Amino acid sequence: MQISIITVTYNCRELLPQTLESVQRQTFPSMEHIIVDGASSDGTVDLIRTHKANPEARPGAWVSEPDKGIYDAMNKGLRMARGEYVLFLNAGDTFFSGATLAEVFSGVNNVSGETTVTPEADIYYGQTKIINAEGHMIGDRRLRAPEQLNWKSFRYGMLVCHQSFIVRRSIAPEYDLYWPICSDIDWCIRCMKAAGDGKISYTQSYISCFLEGGFSAQQEKKAWKERFLIMKKHYGTGTTLLSHLYIAARFLRRTSQ
Repeated sequence: MQISIITVTYNCRELLPQTLESVQRQTFPSMEHIIVDGASSDGTVDLIRTHKANPEARPGAWVSEPDKGIYDAMNKGLRMARGEYVLFLNAGDTFFSGATLAEVFSGVNNVSGETTVTPEADIYYGQTKIINAEGHMIGDRRLRAPEQLNWKSFRYGMLVCHQSFIVRRSIAPEYDLYWPICSDIDWCIRCMKAAGDGKISYTQSYISCFLEGGFSAQQEKKAWKERFLIMKKHYGTGTTLLSHLYIAARFLRRTSQ
């Protein structure tokens, strides 16, 4: 069994090394690392070329060329992938530890150390830490992954971070470029809809460390609109209105603290 790690970059010369190092440190033996760069001009391409020329580097194709945005680049990565599973780990993001993938596919909980029987799943998911630009952990992601997950779970927000969501490639669709900001939410929902019954497995552990960041105020407004329309498409108008009242109340509670 092989997993394809897909990293999308654009002018990320300062952030990419920690991602490359994190992938390189994985003890899981069967994996490829695909890198899709958007024609960077800051030295990122030279870094990728040097890294891939190292005979000890993880195998996997790479490309640097203009694209139509992050989700277009992710689609390129999906087309290049050859593994049975895919995971997106973009520039600045890292795995929780060097043994993360080995633990996911062996059923080991990297928090408790206990071993559980993990059936071969269509989707594996777990928890996420937040890191800063220097790679230091600053805490858990605000929304925690639930113990049970299905395609209806995202009615109340993206409960699982994209970087902690491992999907069987055969059920993974391409990203819908109609959604330039929130296509990852739509993609995860469609993946869960395609997963077989009982084939979404909670690892009960941390998978990734997500680089802290956020939208500008203008992008945040666009993101809220996109999220609403995506949820309306999947869940219907009434359910989406009710869930957004809950999400708005949760947001107000958090900002008032």
